[in-house]
Amino acid sequence: IDTSKFAPKTVDSVEGETVIGSVGRLDYVKGFDVLIGAFARVHADSVRPVRLVIAGDGPCREELERQISARGLQGAVELIGWCSDVPSFLQTLDIYCQSSFSEGTPLSVLEAMSCGVCPVVTSVGGNPFVLGEPLAHRLVPPRDESSLARALAGAGRDSDRRLLDGVVARNRVVETFGVEQMARAYQALY
Repeated sequence: IDTSKFAPKTVDSVEGETVIGSVGRLDYVKGFDVLIGAFARVHADSVRPVRLVIAGDGPCREELERQISARGLQGAVELIGWCSDVPSFLQTLDIYCQSSFSEGTPLSVLEAMSCGVCPVVTSVGGNPFVLGEPLAHRLVPPRDESSLARALAGAGRDSDRRLLDGVVARNRVVETFGVEQMARAYQALY
């Protein structure tokens, strides 16, 4: 990850609002339907404004739009489509959520962490390694709307812990997944 490009935000989010976001192909395996369902619970129970923004496009877009409408979440959930400036998008978030049922090592999670955004992700594929032990409490089981809702709500309520976890996330990427670190590791290997 280019940690100079994917760097912590330089502008504050809207005062009093918690912004949850995700980036990915709108495909069944990415679990965006579960994320929207979990967000509906968070939105219904939140005492402060909360918003979900999903960047990406794909075959499930119409289905997700119907789900948003059926749950009355227009205005609270936005599918913004293709995003040409992912670093700027990630810098607007308070929480990055990845709700996939299956993953390898997700670059979008690493990019969000590099931006200092608190991750809440499913415990699939490389996610446990990406988060590491210091952020293991931000892992949730896949396809579990209730657990995801609780994790998102908890991150939204505890801003001090969320901000601390954003710093931990940034440090983890810089120390383990940054371009410079990877280049040194490859040089040592060869």
